[in-house]
Amino acid sequence: MKRFLSTRSGLRTESFDVAIAGGGLVGASVALGLARDKLAAPLSVALVDSSLPPAKEEVFDRPTLRTSTISLKSHKWIQGLGAWKDKHATAFGDMFVYDKNQGITFDAKQDELVHLGYVVENVILRNEMYKRLRELRGKENTGATITEIDAGISEVDYTGDPKHASIVLQDGKRLSAQLIVGAEGANSVARRESEIGYWRHDYRQRAVVANVKTKDQSSTAWQRFLGKSGPVAMLPIKGGSISNVVWSTTPAEAKALTAMSDGEFLKELNLAFEEDWEGRVPPLAVEVVGKRASFPLSVSHATEYVGKRLVLVGDAAHGVHPLAGQGVNLGFADAEELVRCLAVAASTGRAIGLDEALLLKYQGRRMPENLFMTGVLHSIKSVYEWDDPSLESLRSFGVKMVDSMPLVKRAIVKYQTLGDLR
Repeated sequence: MKRFLSTRSGLRTESFDVAIAGGGLVGASVALGLARDKLAAPLSVALVDSSLPPAKEEVFDRPTLRTSTISLKSHKWIQGLGAWKDKHATAFGDMFVYDKNQGITFDAKQDELVHLGYVVENVILRNEMYKRLRELRGKENTGATITEIDAGISEVDYTGDPKHASIVLQDGKRLSAQLIVGAEGANSVARRESEIGYWRHDYRQRAVVANVKTKDQSSTAWQRFLGKSGPVAMLPIKGGSISNVVWSTTPAEAKALTAMSDGEFLKELNLAFEEDWEGRVPPLAVEVVGKRASFPLSVSHATEYVGKRLVLVGDAAHGVHPLAGQGVNLGFADAEELVRCLAVAASTGRAIGLDEALLLKYQGRRMPENLFMTGVLHSIKSVYEWDDPSLESLRSFGVKMVDSMPLVKRAIVKYQTLGDLR
């Protein structure tokens, strides 16, 4: 169904089959997935965000702070969307995780893989998605018709019309849709104004993010657990010549780390990886590139992913600790599954907003995996915060046992990279 215009209460209303609230990585991938799937051709889709990328291609000479670790499964999804460019991503072949007592290596070669994953800057990947989305516009033999709407969302109304939900924009305009896809992240307006429950636990930690130039190039993803204050990770970007740092710590230390001089920060960073440890360490950080920032850490989950004319994806549905870089990968898996469900529904003429069985199928496939990963990451965080000597010994013994069991390590790598334990 193509969109049409109507007038209601003096406001212009634009009507669509689907309105995607939020045009970040996950929301944009839903739109692009529908635009590429021929089964979704009957659908008209609005993609709404207050900061859509400009039509002119942007050039980023300096690295940006927000990055994502892309699993092999997500890489396949993005590649299928036509939005992947190898030149923008840095692959890592192994991952080394350690605390003050024990370390463990996960190596792609040992698991017959070329890479364990990739690190990409969010803004660059998002721009590629929109570039591809705009290239598809007006072409024949494609999927859904996508309309970009550059506007903030004021409210979402699920009660005014029995056949449609509506989004009220900050400029007063109204969008009507059979189905709203809530993809605006943890503070989702679409979720908040629905009847869906939501729980959130504040970790009382902040993640400090920075980019540093290192003495030597690296193709390793590094992570060290520093006890109760949290882990620090160093991920290769820009071909490995620069590393993106994500340092989880207390609010007080985060404030100090973002305020101190570049020289002091480099000293603290190198010390965090090297102190009380005689094993392998990341290459020495020698220069801070750009600014530093921090953001609060929490874990969260919606009690349902499906409401009346609403479905949630990505951080609007679930949020996890960044220690394993799995947040966006869970979101991409949501997007892929939702596109599959909506495309099949569109091709068979089903009412996508009222077909409860269709939407519950999406929830049934995604919620168990997301809850499982949420629990795993929370447990890892908790275990590495043990500071009792006897518990530390138990943790070290466990890590040593896993490191000595290739089949167990292979299963861990397979699940983290491919989302599959079989």
